[in-house]
Amino acid sequence: MTQSELQQQIELQRSDDHHFIQWHSDPDGEQRIELLDYFLRHIIDTISVDVFQLWDMEQMWQELLLQSDDKFSREWRKKVEVFDWHFCAADGSAKVRSCCFRPEGLLATYEEVMEKC
Repeated sequence: MTQSELQQQIELQRSDDHHFIQWHSDPDGEQRIELLDYFLRHIIDTISVDVFQLWDMEQMWQELLLQSDDKFSREWRKKVEVFDWHFCAADGSAKVRSCCFRPEGLLATYEEVMEKC
């Protein structure tokens, strides 16, 4: 699919809830996930994409839960939705990291979890 075809397909499928794009450069290739706006501004012209899906926050959250054995929880604190990541640090100690439930924080946590795998 050409970059212009890809951009057309994304614009046809996109809704306000879509913050992420999950894509493969070939059908059997490794999946990649990126913030959709960043992908459209910086990546779309540099790669070839065969398969993609647009994801909302809940789909990304489910992917994070699926890819990790660590414990995650979500709650509202002071009118802001946050998530906590409970994990074991390299020194064996139990740690908790909190982050706002926003696209950037969710993707950064996902990438860090994937590095651990």
